[in-house]
Amino acid sequence: MSGPEGSSTKEYTLGAAGAPGPSNVLAIPFSLIQAFPVTPNVTLPSTVRRPGARFRLILIVSVIGVTLVTVLAVNWLTQTTVTIDVSGHQWRVHTRADTVQDVLDEANVLLDPEDVIHPALDTHLRDGMTITVSKASAVAVDAGGDVRHVRTQKANPIDILAEQKLPVGPHDVLMIDGRNIPFDALDDQVWDSAPNTIRVIHSVTITVIDGAHTRLIHTTQADVGRALDSAGFTLFLADRVSPVLSTPVNDGLVVTIRRSQPLVVTVDGKRLATRAAGDTVGEALAAIGIAPTGQDYTIPPMDAPLEPDADIRLIRVTETIVTETIDVPFTTFYYPDPTLAAGERHIIREGVDGQQQHTIRVRMEDGQVASRTVITEQTLKAPVPRLIAYGLQAQPARTHTSRP
Repeated sequence: MSGPEGSSTKEYTLGAAGAPGPSNVLAIPFSLIQAFPVTPNVTLPSTVRRPGARFRLILIVSVIGVTLVTVLAVNWLTQTTVTIDVSGHQWRVHTRADTVQDVLDEANVLLDPEDVIHPALDTHLRDGMTITVSKASAVAVDAGGDVRHVRTQKANPIDILAEQKLPVGPHDVLMIDGRNIPFDALDDQVWDSAPNTIRVIHSVTITVIDGAHTRLIHTTQADVGRALDSAGFTLFLADRVSPVLSTPVNDGLVVTIRRSQPLVVTVDGKRLATRAAGDTVGEALAAIGIAPTGQDYTIPPMDAPLEPDADIRLIRVTETIVTETIDVPFTTFYYPDPTLAAGERHIIREGVDGQQQHTIRVRMEDGQVASRTVITEQTLKAPVPRLIAYGLQAQPARTHTSRP
């Protein structure tokens, strides 16, 4: 710094730590230093004592020290001491800041719009003031596929969902940080801090028609099979469910269960106890993969109503065509012969059996012959009848004479 014309004035500035700096400075006129000349870089002989030089050095150091202490004291007394509390973490600062906003900026406290600061950011600082910053919690919310990343001052998941205007039904399922927590149990828990994740699985209402019974169920399961299982429905393998068990559920879906019946089937020499669904015997057999073929038939008949605990017999029927050669017995003819006495017989010609070829349909039921039907007959050799002559001539009467 330049003084009046013809003079040379310089100032040295010292920071709070004694080093040159832009603030909290101490200006020492150069003329004060000139008043105490010190010859630098001059080494006096050890035999020469100059008490005046040492005195001047001590005086300079003392003046600088007193001045520095004074400046530091003034600087300390003109600062404001406040306590900053960020979500329970506290520290004390000394500052020349004017407002709450200024001291938080100076302390590098980053603020989000959802954070709550007390007192307000434009409040002027007072010595001994405590500034409280309640940081908002970051929560990932998934409500039926609607994914949001929010910041909130709330801790209870119900309050967080209400703040986001996301409705939750009494049958919905909440997954809080991966844990399934019933809706009714949320208010019974103490929430010291907000969860990291909230997942809402919305329930749907479906109608289940089970024979003569109809029931409404609320479910959060993904498909029909798991929805019925979670609702306590017991299904047999042979039961029929429409739509199929892998069908995704949706609100208003109607599910029909057609119950199977216990039955016993005798087929191919085996007796099988099983279950099948159907209105008739034929439908039940088709459901379990046993079906008549050709001329097979059942007892009771295929079109008979299916009764519980039915005993069904499936009779396998086969037919074969066979050819057989059979003997045809000869016949005997009698002719009267007047030359023969009455009662006498004479074989004119011996008889000879004939032969025929028969084509026969043989019906087998469960391996046993049920019937044989001749389809065609062919004569291979005609039979030769036997001829017998019998007498017609009367015998002369015999005369008996008596002797004297």
